Amino acid sequence: TWGARAYLVVFFVLTAWVVYLIGAQIWNRRVGAFTALVYATSPFPIAAANAVSTDTLLTLWYALSILFYWMARRRLNGLYICAMWLAIGLGCLTKGPLGILPLFGIAPFHWLMRRREPDQPWLFNPVGLALFAVVGMGWFFWKSYKYPGLMQYWFLHETVGRLAKGEFDRNPQFYKAFVIYLP
Repeated sequence: TWGARAYLVVFFVLTAWVVYLIGAQIWNRRVGAFTALVYATSPFPIAAANAVSTDTLLTLWYALSILFYWMARRRLNGLYICAMWLAIGLGCLTKGPLGILPLFGIAPFHWLMRRREPDQPWLFNPVGLALFAVVGMGWFFWKSYKYPGLMQYWFLHETVGRLAKGEFDRNPQFYKAFVIYLP
């Protein structure tokens, strides 16, 4: 059983390193070290790194997408935007549509900042979007081509049904997030 979880420890350590780099990128190295320390000693990430799950890997992709976004902002380089889209694609490949979650913070922030700083790289870079489509959606398209009706099932049941309708009876009540995560 240890072997099934061993790779998660590596991803946990990599995520702590990426969290350090994010803090250093946004503020400075001291803040980066503090953010990595907080992440590395938090009970939920430690527990997730010891459970057979894709959550630790998904967290790494999320952190990398945020790091690459900030690197693009600081260096004014669209290649980092492409790397951000690649990380988001890897998140989708890992956990499906939840992989795009970082965009819900990145896109509004980018829109606000671009109004003040118009020289920022374009968020919807065509090369980055192509990387996302191939890496993040390629497997899903291949499987839905091979098995007709699968894409409809994934979208209607695994995404909309699970998130909006409580179809699989996994804490569908609005208050469950507070009961589960607040303590």
